[in-house]
Amino acid sequence: MNVNLLHNNSNLSTNKYLKEKYIKIIYNFYQTLSKRIPLEQLNNFEHNISTLRIRETKWLNREVKAFYDTRKNMIVLNKNDNDLYNSLYHELFHLSSTKILKGQIYSGLSQIISSFTNDFSIFEGINEGYTEILKQRYFQGKITYNIETIYAFLLETFIGKNKMEQLYFNNNFYGLIGELKKYLSTEEIIEFINNADFISQNIRKLSNNYIECQECLIKSMKFLIKCQLKNLKKSLIYCNSNNKNFKDVLNHSKELHKFILNKTYNINNHKYYLIDRRTIYELIDEIFDNSDTKTLLKTYK
Repeated sequence: MNVNLLHNNSNLSTNKYLKEKYIKIIYNFYQTLSKRIPLEQLNNFEHNISTLRIRETKWLNREVKAFYDTRKNMIVLNKNDNDLYNSLYHELFHLSSTKILKGQIYSGLSQIISSFTNDFSIFEGINEGYTEILKQRYFQGKITYNIETIYAFLLETFIGKNKMEQLYFNNNFYGLIGELKKYLSTEEIIEFINNADFISQNIRKLSNNYIECQECLIKSMKFLIKCQLKNLKKSLIYCNSNNKNFKDVLNHSKELHKFILNKTYNINNHKYYLIDRRTIYELIDEIFDNSDTKTLLKTYK
């Protein structure tokens, strides 16, 4: 193995388990990220890479491309996957954002809670969605977890790219909750978590309850749009007091809403929509007082 693959602080060169074909992918992963994000955000990568194992199997469900076993620090790949590199990059993001503290697993934006019978994850879907955003941002490739990616995309619009990436790579689940508390109550955040996780756990099941899934989807989107609009309100106040371009900020928000309104997803012969125009208008009326601002936000080309 080439001990000079990474800089001197890296532990990849000490890993005796990885095949050469994987080392090249991991090297590219690290080199790409180390040039574009702060190195301290790769501390989990440095810690986990020295003992990482990668295993290929043909016994995974054909819809499961790969998974990262957080307890064993192992990536399992599906031999039947035609886009193995794409899947491996996704799982390397999980490896780079996972830490175990006092038996509790923190992975990206999610927390994995252990019980006597099994583990269950809080914010798992949003974590998967943001992992896909990062994979697409830095390595391109096909997007999976489409609905969860929309959730994560909306979160980033009002939390900010740099802050979101920092929360993710530092596995700061509670930091994410703190950001959401700037906009809505603890009770609303808990409801959002429950709805978002319900979607992730059920929407792709053949026997899912379509009506319940669609209702949870709309509730989740209402939460995110409400946060986005509250953030927009703050931005508009800043624009007024600092002579910034008021209309540019408004237009950006309108384009975001148009993008969401046009999105539908066909899953297991059911067509899901994210949110309707009427609901967005109701949220605008709830949050904004100025009638001119309301009118501008509701005027789409």
